Amino acid sequence: MAFFFTHRTHWFYFLLILCSVFLGKIKLALFFLALYFFLLFLFRRQRLIDLPFSTPTSPVDGIVHKVFEHGLLLRMNWYSGFGCYLPYSGVIVENTETSFTFRDDEGEMWRIELYPGIWGINPQLFVLIGDIGKQGGNVGFISWGGELILYLPKKYEILVKENDLLRAGVSSIAKKRMDTL
Repeated sequence: MAFFFTHRTHWFYFLLILCSVFLGKIKLALFFLALYFFLLFLFRRQRLIDLPFSTPTSPVDGIVHKVFEHGLLLRMNWYSGFGCYLPYSGVIVENTETSFTFRDDEGEMWRIELYPGIWGINPQLFVLIGDIGKQGGNVGFISWGGELILYLPKKYEILVKENDLLRAGVSSIAKKRMDTL
């Protein structure tokens, strides 16, 4: 199992537990410690698997909200992991605060845009221009109910349809068109 918490969340619980101990409130410190481990358990995710033939996989756990010509609008579940993962291996060539573009080994461009969830917490990206990412690598954070738009290269045929449930790093979302092989 892998866990996804932001650094801010780890520090917040560390400070809560530390302050409780210094104030002599041992029961409160134990409560915060138990809550911390419960949340770690709640926001866990399964390790990503390697699919054959470098098949693009879903970057988030969620539902396909809309399929358009060369892209997908994915809406995250409120109860599952909040990580955003690379659907395909590549090099980051463009990066803004809430979106990035990467180039795969064949020179094809992929783009991911992140949008806030129902709580209005802005997404966070952990990548910089020039970073080399492997398929399934964690590249960001999206809060509850956030949305993600994935633009695929034209040589890929989208396999999913609206309302399909996807698992990050596990669900195959596209395949290369036969005429481009």
